Amino acid sequence: MSCYNLDRGKNPGYYAVHKWLKKHFGKADICEGEDCSGISNNYQWCLKHNCNYIKDRDCFLKLCVSCHRKYDFTEEKGKIISNFMKTRITSIETKEKMSKTRKGKKLSEEWSKNISLGQKKRWSLRRKS
Repeated sequence: MSCYNLDRGKNPGYYAVHKWLKKHFGKADICEGEDCSGISNNYQWCLKHNCNYIKDRDCFLKLCVSCHRKYDFTEEKGKIISNFMKTRITSIETKEKMSKTRKGKKLSEEWSKNISLGQKKRWSLRRKS
């Protein structure tokens, strides 16, 4: 059975398909991921690669949130996100507003420990400018 929906005029869309899945197959309650750690209690319906949103159970997997993210994140998506972040432009007004809200506020020790080294470097560069 093909997971392609060649008749785009009858494409029910994301929400309609998820509503149909829940009605006919219930909530996602297990993880069908091959390398799942098995510790999650939160499960989702995941669209298989090369499929469209159609009312066909064979086009979907039940995955935990962690496996769903791993399944959806491809090298191509990573490049798209990276390019978007590089070209994202923040207006001067927005930068000033962000600066004013941070000014004079010190981070708690716990929060400071949780900030990655990369974030600390970026924040220190912003504060110098």
